[in-house]
Amino acid sequence: MKYIEVNDINSPKDFSSIWCFNELSARKPAFTLNMYENMGKILEDDIFDSIRQSHTFKVILNKVKNMEENPCDNL
Repeated sequence: MKYIEVNDINSPKDFSSIWCFNELSARKPAFTLNMYENMGKILEDDIFDSIRQSHTFKVILNKVKNMEENPCDNL
């Protein structure tokens, strides 16, 4: 959680600067995904029903929603 609070996961770093990915093109991807929205959808799954009312789960869900709405505020 800490990593995504300080790094915008919708704007990945330039992987081509890493030696094992140096053959990859630095061009813009053909499609984009909102990773914060995806995490929010995952947290809505029924599997989390047993912990949905816990304080910790609510804190995590609120953090994800806040990061989705204001990704630059977390940098």
